[in-house]
Amino acid sequence: MMILKRNQVYNQFKPGISPAVTVKSGERLLIETQDALFGRSKDVCAGLLDRGYVAAHANPITGPIAVEGAEPGDALAVEINGIKLENAGFLSVPNRGGYEYVEIKVDPEGMLLLPSIGKRFPSMPMIGVIGTANPSDGGFFGTDCGDHGGNMDNNAICAGAAVYLPVFCDGGMLGFGDVHAAMCDGELFGQGVEIEAELDVTITLHKSMKLKRPLIASRECIFTAAQAEHLQLAGETAADDMRYILEYYYGLVPINAALAVALYGHMRVCQVCNQLKTMRVELSRDIISLFSDKIVF
Repeated sequence: MMILKRNQVYNQFKPGISPAVTVKSGERLLIETQDALFGRSKDVCAGLLDRGYVAAHANPITGPIAVEGAEPGDALAVEINGIKLENAGFLSVPNRGGYEYVEIKVDPEGMLLLPSIGKRFPSMPMIGVIGTANPSDGGFFGTDCGDHGGNMDNNAICAGAAVYLPVFCDGGMLGFGDVHAAMCDGELFGQGVEIEAELDVTITLHKSMKLKRPLIASRECIFTAAQAEHLQLAGETAADDMRYILEYYYGLVPINAALAVALYGHMRVCQVCNQLKTMRVELSRDIISLFSDKIVF
């Protein structure tokens, strides 16, 4: 199995960057990711690095990965077979009027040890940054999100899920980063548990698959995701995307697609801490099966 090391990083989702590797559709890879601050979190929190370091280099991206035959108008499906966490991560949280750096250890069973409590808590590994190259506005940094994906901080992107991403340039130029050992909806206080990880993924090319923005499929649900300056607009866009998916892929007439979303769709906040906020709308497969016999994603 091909392995991408965590030193193979870049920080912009844009065309023109030489791929770290080129793969065929259906290939399985192991991808190592750095934490959100290039492993220098303690230096940042101690004030040993200037603020420009964080703004310019946060969320390093492993890749890019070119997929043979991928062209604009296609989509890449990334099946997340597993997320293996390293033995410790970090975050900064409010405490007594300031922010405190907290190291969170991960035990061999994948449980988190919270030092202020001395007890083990469940981990919820998820991928914060996953996306393709986007040529609009000159590209996006690893801290940005857009129609290409990027820094969505969507905790539905976890082991067992498949992420479908639109392709905007030849090869797709896929990248990964910003894994969290746990992160709440909204990414409150601006961080989850930032941690290095190893991702086990399978990448499949879907020709002429017209996606406007990322789509996530789990065993139980499908999710549409969108971004905007305000949560309301991001949520409305994600809801419209779900309605489009039901019409275009599941064959629902417009009124039934709207009813499915209005009655059984659930809107969730992904993150509120970046310039563009991200929202998702989820719909259970059980509900979709009552409206349509098709199995698509």
